[in-house]
Amino acid sequence: MMYRVLEALAIGMAFAKSFGRGEEATLSFAFRWSNLQGRELDSWADRSRYFSAHGIAMGDTEEGYVEMPADTPVAAVAPYGVAVTHDLFALWDGW
Repeated sequence: MMYRVLEALAIGMAFAKSFGRGEEATLSFAFRWSNLQGRELDSWADRSRYFSAHGIAMGDTEEGYVEMPADTPVAAVAPYGVAVTHDLFALWDGW
């Protein structure tokens, strides 16, 4: 999921750049994940990644929200991805 979230943030930044938005603009992103109850963590985007067992999700729905400056360098987007998925991964005991 982190891969997809970071991809969405980077695409939003690309849109802002193409619209001529700069340092004065703030980008806002909202995410909602549903039907999570009973799911296990797995790396479906990259099967070579290993996740040790951390149980099942202890909630069914989670939301995340983050704001970031439009001129954020792509290389600096990771902390925003962590912030927006914090509560999502907390469903698996914070893993």
